[in-house]
Amino acid sequence: MSPVVRKSAIAGLGAFATRSYDVGETILRIDDTRIVDAEHPLLLSDSTHHRDYLEGGRVVLMQSPERHINSSCCGVARCRGTIVSSFFELPLEWQREYLPLLSPWFVREHAPEIRQLKQLLCA
Repeated sequence: MSPVVRKSAIAGLGAFATRSYDVGETILRIDDTRIVDAEHPLLLSDSTHHRDYLEGGRVVLMQSPERHINSSCCGVARCRGTIVSSFFELPLEWQREYLPLLSPWFVREHAPEIRQLKQLLCA
């Protein structure tokens, strides 16, 4: 069963698990069928939805419940309060930590920025 969408105690709506999950178990598969491109532009009714930027410059409109996923970090010392839209907007120490976890396609498509980041981290 997928997570359910309900009012968040923090703000707006959130996706909430309806049961416990085992380590490594898939919680949610993102529906990436709603492509946003010149042939399939965003509609006015889509304007408040979240977009996800994927390999090859592909952009998809996130559906429910995945569009309501949040960081769920209230009360955690490292909580930023918001999810940034770009890896490169994260604090430098977090970029260092997350660098080995990046998808190979992301590293390929952002090779100049990744090279610059690695040089900065080695300096």
